[in-house]
Amino acid sequence: MVRQALCLAIISIFWGNIAAYGATTCQDVLREKMSWKPESLKVSSSLLEALRVESGASSAHASSVWDQSNQLNTLEYQDQVFQLLIEKIEKRSKLGLQAPVGVSTWSRAKRNDFLQVLYDKEMVLADTLSFALSDKLIAAKIFEHYIGPTFHRYHPRTEGLVAFFVAHGFIDSATGELKASRQQVREAFEAEFPDGFVVKPTSGWSSKGRTFFKNIDEVLHSLFEESDGGLYSKADYFEPFFSEELQHVVSGERYIVQSSLGETEGLSEKGTKQEILREYRSHSLWGSVVPKATKGRWIGANPGEPERLAVAQFLQDFLDSLPLGLRQGQAWSFDIVQVSDSKFGIVEVNTNRGMRNHWSGSLHNPRIIGAYARHLRDRFGWRLQGFSGLLLYNNYANRNRYKRHNQATRKDHNAEE
Repeated sequence: MVRQALCLAIISIFWGNIAAYGATTCQDVLREKMSWKPESLKVSSSLLEALRVESGASSAHASSVWDQSNQLNTLEYQDQVFQLLIEKIEKRSKLGLQAPVGVSTWSRAKRNDFLQVLYDKEMVLADTLSFALSDKLIAAKIFEHYIGPTFHRYHPRTEGLVAFFVAHGFIDSATGELKASRQQVREAFEAEFPDGFVVKPTSGWSSKGRTFFKNIDEVLHSLFEESDGGLYSKADYFEPFFSEELQHVVSGERYIVQSSLGETEGLSEKGTKQEILREYRSHSLWGSVVPKATKGRWIGANPGEPERLAVAQFLQDFLDSLPLGLRQGQAWSFDIVQVSDSKFGIVEVNTNRGMRNHWSGSLHNPRIIGAYARHLRDRFGWRLQGFSGLLLYNNYANRNRYKRHNQATRKDHNAEE
């Protein structure tokens, strides 16, 4: 076994050097593939417009509808988006799309090449659904719609910030101005989220929670003392928010407010005296958890086999609660917090954002790539041919790039310390 591993390591280095020959043209093709997105997203500036194009309207008619829907406020826009997404998921469920099985194919032992094979064979789809679910509010509300009352066993309560303020009568519908006092806002947050909360952007990412608001004093400071209105301005009520990260209006909200799962590794501050909860990154494909593709979210937090199995079982229970139309062709990664010895909670889901790209930074990791390769073989009957297939199956794919990535990550981590 040791001799086989040594041979694979040596040959993988040699193979990587050979594969580098003529790689410029190959990389150009890969970049073009990875930036691909559905036509409905190319011709639209909002998710609502894209969904209308897909529902049968011409792009010109959908644009006209979008011009009219510019008169919608954020919550009216949001209602229409959710309605069309549910219709889309229901139609997909009725079609009963099946995963491609028994595929025999070849891929270079590189992350991006491997992923493009999954897209080419339609094992993973880049579509408006995966695009929509990259918005944290949409993902939470779609999951809650289908799971129902037990949703909170898996995922924290999640509300759009504008919707939260409107529900409490804090916004003047004529002017869009926030008419609540500091004390009223404080009381509302404390009543609705007695165990704490976090306010964070609906799209994009935030390393170590730098754009998060984790307590009521931070929220009040932003609302009442920042010159630009901070967390809320009247434009947030009248104009659905355009996400720079996604280059579209998606849910229309800038921020969500979410019940707290506790002090996690990702949100903890240096010197905190609170108990730090462990955080994991887990992966799925077509609604099934990828075995051995669960890792610690932060450096030094890799789980043992009992923890890995417990996270996987929790996530599989969650995925089994979703309809077929929501799982078809979807590859996701999840950030999961261990709240107690036997309780977990989903922080958020990560998708490919509607592009033929990765859905997890952990896909740099040869072990995660290998886990996906073996899952394709064991669950879907795929066969990855040749020596590259051997490298993929045995966790040797992408090794050199991963080492460079890992060294850079550790350097940045040490600099923060």
